[in-house]
Amino acid sequence: MKNKVVKKKYKFTNKLQKKFLLFSKDYNPIHVNRNYSKVFFEDKKVVYGALIIIKSLSLLNKSEIDSIKTVKVNFIKPIFVDQDILIEIRKNKYEYQILIFEKKDVKVHIIFNFNKKNNFQINGSSRSLSLKNLNLKNINSNLKKKYIIETENINLKSKSLNEFKLKDDLLNELGFLSYFIGSVYPGHGAIISNIELNMSDLKVNNLKKKYQIQLKYFNKKINSSIILIKRKNSFKITTFFLPKKKNDYEFRYLKKKIKNKEFKNSKSLIIGGSRGLGLATSKILTFGGANVYITYRKNFVELKKELSSFSNFSKKIKFIKYDINNAASYKKLNKLNINNIFYFATPKIFIEKKDIFEKSNFENFNNYYIYKFFEICRLFEKNKKKIKVFFPSTNALNKSNFLNLNEYSMSKSAAEILIKNLNKFYDFVKISILRLPRIDTDQTANIMKIKSLNPTKKMIPLIKKFLAHND
Repeated sequence: MKNKVVKKKYKFTNKLQKKFLLFSKDYNPIHVNRNYSKVFFEDKKVVYGALIIIKSLSLLNKSEIDSIKTVKVNFIKPIFVDQDILIEIRKNKYEYQILIFEKKDVKVHIIFNFNKKNNFQINGSSRSLSLKNLNLKNINSNLKKKYIIETENINLKSKSLNEFKLKDDLLNELGFLSYFIGSVYPGHGAIISNIELNMSDLKVNNLKKKYQIQLKYFNKKINSSIILIKRKNSFKITTFFLPKKKNDYEFRYLKKKIKNKEFKNSKSLIIGGSRGLGLATSKILTFGGANVYITYRKNFVELKKELSSFSNFSKKIKFIKYDINNAASYKKLNKLNINNIFYFATPKIFIEKKDIFEKSNFENFNNYYIYKFFEICRLFEKNKKKIKVFFPSTNALNKSNFLNLNEYSMSKSAAEILIKNLNKFYDFVKISILRLPRIDTDQTANIMKIKSLNPTKKMIPLIKKFLAHND
């Protein structure tokens, strides 16, 4: 067979995503909850890895599928629901390669091989479990233990995916794989990095199956594991699991640190108050009796829910839908009776880069930290009312190593220069720069367990010091 290349445009729709959810019962939040996914990726749901494999297999004919000996999948970057992609199929005598692109970026690389066979060994003592009582919380301490999983409680209805024209048992195998990784172990927050699949002679089987499960490798530092799953087909899966979103704004802690009505004289506008440091500041000020205006761009319902524990102060909270890139939004700020501004508007800080310095990335940071910030300061200076502004910078400027944050650090540095000059020439608006360390928010969320500070603990003394200068 000569090398042959076929290209197809495609999109994993939300309807298809829901079909696979109902089929697999994989409720991993990165696939079903945009708000969870955006913490680590984008404000979109991540397409199921098993669904991507199913789609790729459906591009082959029956005889080709039957001839496959091994499948290797490398999930390089996530594919998002309703994202336009290009599927490129490269065929030769010994293997088919499938590359999935979003624009020019390779997202997934799949190899179907016809001439060799992997053998994934599962050794060691076994323990029989059912999914009902399966508990693998301590699996990392039992790397050599083998588990026999009885899946009598799984009811996979592959007919919901009959548009792909694949054998039921193959769909069921991939459905179970998704369910196990996303809902059992590692469970919610798991992402698959690599899959190796040894294809055996598939025959239609009763859905009452037994799987052998073994953890071959576990790295606590990077939240990574290698899992073997064996029945008719053998899977070798490399996974990472995302850190759980922490609730750092506990009522009890605030009660210890903040006196009742401690901030009653504060009338504060919190720009970017719906997430991260802005949300922590919103809760701190509200708890201390301040009158607070909180801006949000979307997800208003989620924000109100987040602040529901502060119902005693609900009359002191006002929400403003505000987009910093919308010029019309500035009119909303002009009429506010405030004496403080906390400025937390920011794009995503940690993003993938192709070069040491990217102009578009730099300009995006400048738009938030310099251009839009300056417009807000100029607006309130023209109002001729005294306003104190809290501007968070970064202690990355204190270090020679910016951890590949060149554009971010350069933009913050330029903002500090601007602020120093504004403080010289402005009569009514005065800006305080506070260089902050890495703080544990959704902006700094990472697969790697990097040491970072609790936002509430860090922000309480800074806010107290800032407001004390206003009295």
